[in-house]
Amino acid sequence: MRVLVLTPEAIGGQGGIAKYNRDLLRALCAHPRCTEVVAIPRIADGDPGRSTSPNLTYLTTGANNKARYISAVLNSIRRDRRYALVVCAHINLLELAYVAKLRVGAPLVLVLYGIDAWQPKRRWLAGRRLKWINAFITISEFTKERFLSWSHVRGARGFVLPNAFDGHEHGAGDKNPALLNRYGLIDRTVLMTLGRLDSRE
Repeated sequence: MRVLVLTPEAIGGQGGIAKYNRDLLRALCAHPRCTEVVAIPRIADGDPGRSTSPNLTYLTTGANNKARYISAVLNSIRRDRRYALVVCAHINLLELAYVAKLRVGAPLVLVLYGIDAWQPKRRWLAGRRLKWINAFITISEFTKERFLSWSHVRGARGFVLPNAFDGHEHGAGDKNPALLNRYGLIDRTVLMTLGRLDSRE
């Protein structure tokens, strides 16, 4: 099984969406039936380095330029149409992903993250074009509900796939002595909380 992934960024990216897409690519590559994942990033900062997945083809020839990106996607599907699945890893890439879907004749899965899917920022999104997708993935139940509230896409086609956590990349480290001195925290217990406030109105 070959999978085509149109992604805003992944390998080499610094943000949360890039991290999510790296995990998604890794999971797709690990699927026992997957023979190749062809990922085409819209943005690539610096050298992405060697992929840790031998069946991942990461095409950066069209990165950082809209015209070159469109050309890279079209050239990829022109050379080889043997894809079992097309993954659109951002709603802004949906129109191009639909062209790929038609060209290769494969199901289309849309990935949604947060505020980008809470309301239609573009008029065409509220129309028939969302019927192009065969399924969608969101990172939270809240985003799924917000997307369904305006898109009218059948909920049965939606799946929640939360952010992954890698304990090797994130976790507690040594305390910074300068900060301990600055805030008078030597020999004190420090509790940190982190959250995101979302309005449901």
